[in-house]
Amino acid sequence: MNKPGGKHFIGIILAISFAATLTCYVKAEAQWEAEWQKTLEAGKKEGKVSVYVTSMAPAMRKQTLIFKKQFGIDLEITSGRGPELSSRLRTAIRAGLNPADVVIAGGAPVLSFKQMGLTGPLEEKLILPEITDPKLYYTQTHLPWLDEGKHFFHMYAYPNRDITINTDFIKPGEIQSWQDFLKPKYKGKIVWSDPSIDGSGFSGFSTNIRNKVTDENYYRQLVATQDIALSRNQRQMAEWVARGKYAVAVSVPGGALAPLFDAGAHIAHVIVKEGT
Repeated sequence: MNKPGGKHFIGIILAISFAATLTCYVKAEAQWEAEWQKTLEAGKKEGKVSVYVTSMAPAMRKQTLIFKKQFGIDLEITSGRGPELSSRLRTAIRAGLNPADVVIAGGAPVLSFKQMGLTGPLEEKLILPEITDPKLYYTQTHLPWLDEGKHFFHMYAYPNRDITINTDFIKPGEIQSWQDFLKPKYKGKIVWSDPSIDGSGFSGFSTNIRNKVTDENYYRQLVATQDIALSRNQRQMAEWVARGKYAVAVSVPGGALAPLFDAGAHIAHVIVKEGT
């Protein structure tokens, strides 16, 4: 376990997060190479990188063997919802500890970590050229910082897969729009991750509002007419849609669904016409 303030391995974990999707651009600058080797040696001496992660936990666990093989360092994965991780870290800080080297989570949880004094400016800790080159990101002209202080790296841009269906009850292509959920035939058939707390439900809700995909009146109408079931248990929601208790699940993160996809459950993601 690291002492408070120990943040030696940010560059390493960012590198492995991109290993599956980016081509490594080899450059000969002796300065970054020397700094990288120094960082690797420090990492090997300590022996592990402690990663606190939310919905990406299954993907990160699949990276542990790759990371160990490439860098000779273990990844220790601690998973949970954002509020759970915040609570664990707050308890550790009160005991004079900081158990996390890296946190991978949504915006609200990581901002709470900043308020707890867990984070610091990240820019000077980035080493590898494939991490520091803005052209390799969706932002193109600058690195994708989440905050003005540059404490947080917003690494990912991906299609919105907020809607999951049971294909025994709903055919692919049947749902074309968020507005389709207002149709009478879906009454009592939808389970939704609770948007009233921090997590995937709130993220999906706020993203749709911010991008004007839906508005507050849309959600009021859903609640008033469609008997929406709300849950805070991600695994339970995933199992409910896989077993057919509900035909549709909204804002259930991929980590909860991944084992069911792997097991061959009759479920599928839906991408609607309002955009991805």
